[in-house]
Amino acid sequence: MQAQQPAMCSEVMTTTGAYCFGCLREVSEPGVKGQLHLTLRCGQCKQVFCFECDAYVHESLHNCPGCEFLGAG
Repeated sequence: MQAQQPAMCSEVMTTTGAYCFGCLREVSEPGVKGQLHLTLRCGQCKQVFCFECDAYVHESLHNCPGCEFLGAG
């Protein structure tokens, strides 16, 4: 059984042009209409995820897709 990776627990501020590593939707600063703004960063691979993808990772996958893809896990 593979060890669980550290949680994505740090909320980060992003700028326009940043994308969620999980769903590729654009994330931006709070207040920008039509874009996601609550983003979290994996402490290990440093990839940014939107709230929905972060929840999916924790509730279903149990492994960070960024770490798996980049071989950081």
